[in-house]
Amino acid sequence: MAWGVNPTQIQVREVRTDAELLEVLGEVGEIWVDAPLTRGEGPFRACDRALHRCGLSVMPLTWPAMQKLSQRAQTLRTQAPHLSWYETFPWAVYKSWGLPKKDLPRIQKALQERGFIIDQLSMHACDAIAAWWMGWLKRQKDIHAFTGPDGTLWVPQSLLPS
Repeated sequence: MAWGVNPTQIQVREVRTDAELLEVLGEVGEIWVDAPLTRGEGPFRACDRALHRCGLSVMPLTWPAMQKLSQRAQTLRTQAPHLSWYETFPWAVYKSWGLPKKDLPRIQKALQERGFIIDQLSMHACDAIAAWWMGWLKRQKDIHAFTGPDGTLWVPQSLLPS
């Protein structure tokens, strides 16, 4: 997970258990999560289909791994209802930065170019920073919500076709 007030003061910590995660969540005001916070009727929600139209593929919510991830996120959300929760997709951030594929060295370089101080971050840590970045973009008013009857997914404004 990642938290902080700006890219040069961000903290990154690997957490394994829900208890560890909830402990750190006490230090933040909003959560930008890389996990489905809602479920749709089929494998893809309206917001997922909007991502597809931007050239991004997401895993179907009918896959067991995605169901497990979604359930965990929803459980955590109920345990911290006082926080604002936002769903995002780190690959949308990387794509908005012009990265053609998910390549760890290129992602690390892109983070450094944006002022992040990183040292051999894992892909999970980079994804946490990308999710945090969405909150940063929201404060900069440079964000877009794909919203449908079955959920909302936040992406960088620059991802949208002009």
